[in-house]
Amino acid sequence: MADAVANSYKADVFALDGSCFFAERVPLLAAGSFKAAWCALLEQALEPNPFYHPDYLTGVAQHVLGHEAHEVILVWSCDHRRELVGVFPVTVKGFTKGDPFGVLCFSFDSLFGVCTPLISPLAPEQVWARFIDYVQSDAHLPNIIHIPEFYRKEGGGLALETLIAQDQVLVHVEQEFQRAVASPLSDYDAYIARWSKKKARNIRSREKKLRGLGALQFDIIERGAVDFGDEFARFLELETGGWKGAKGTALASRADSRAFVKQVFQSDLPRSLGVHLAVLRLDGEMIAAQLNLHAQDHVFFIKSAYDERLSTYGPGVLLYKWMLEQMLSHKRFVELDSCADAHHSLEEIWLERKTVQAVLLALNTPDNQVPFQRLVAWRRFLQRSKSIIKGLRADVSAVFQDLPFLKRFGV
Repeated sequence: MADAVANSYKADVFALDGSCFFAERVPLLAAGSFKAAWCALLEQALEPNPFYHPDYLTGVAQHVLGHEAHEVILVWSCDHRRELVGVFPVTVKGFTKGDPFGVLCFSFDSLFGVCTPLISPLAPEQVWARFIDYVQSDAHLPNIIHIPEFYRKEGGGLALETLIAQDQVLVHVEQEFQRAVASPLSDYDAYIARWSKKKARNIRSREKKLRGLGALQFDIIERGAVDFGDEFARFLELETGGWKGAKGTALASRADSRAFVKQVFQSDLPRSLGVHLAVLRLDGEMIAAQLNLHAQDHVFFIKSAYDERLSTYGPGVLLYKWMLEQMLSHKRFVELDSCADAHHSLEEIWLERKTVQAVLLALNTPDNQVPFQRLVAWRRFLQRSKSIIKGLRADVSAVFQDLPFLKRFGV
């Protein structure tokens, strides 16, 4: 692999705690040459993250984020045999992302649920240390790292905490929120007994009314199934025909996302990326569906859609409930991750939480401390400015809407 690294791309060997680690930076589009090792790491990583599967990541980078130069920093263990122990997909962000001099940002987009790097469970602290030191030593990369959505209190994040506690790494938390997930901490009956009485009654009532319209059928269709292509096409139609299609956020709404979908989900090429559709049908007709990724039996939501003519029956909620039952009663999954923002409706039925943080990192050196604090202050200023501008826009809009003569013109 070192022979493929050219021009500004850098590779070196680093000894840490008696172990030997080799790091290199390569273009994402060169992923094919180490895809097998990458996929093997994904299946045994400390935290699974199928959004960082090479097929999925390459599809987003090529078709949705084509204006950005995506690279991958790889960490290899070379103690006894060369083994991939860390995958860190990154891109350099400039002024528009809050730093006039650039930050090294983990690859992220609305099509990603989380940007947790893939790290071997054998030596997670050493892998983090090797990655951060590599960034510091590469003259072509900014010294400061931005992770937009990261589970800092989970496995990979806890390993990073060790370095932070030892004052090896500077850290600043920009944002934080709680995300709805579901974990098999009890059986199904005990789990739903924790719902509020109002929510439980509402779900039972709507399910009973929906069953009164016809036969309900739940199903999970894996990407390799014969009927996946037809069902996926129906899912796209269902999403485009609803509010997401009207807003232009459905997968089939834009040319770039259609190209991404075609490459990642509709290609006939064999893939190791775990994909399935969770489907709810009424008399054989799809009325709700979820497009999910999975790795290590963890399920991550990408997109969902439902027949809005049946919205009063809550078909989407019933599908969430059924996925919960599959995990708790049939042991089909280890965890369900909504990949949702804060205050999502799922919080009422999936009761566990993960803390999502946006963080800035840098190696704790005298040369980094002042620039790091300046960047933190600058980004705080930008956030406050955006908040003030947003408030002013809302105030101005409210004032103009209240003017009678403008209402006549529909303003």
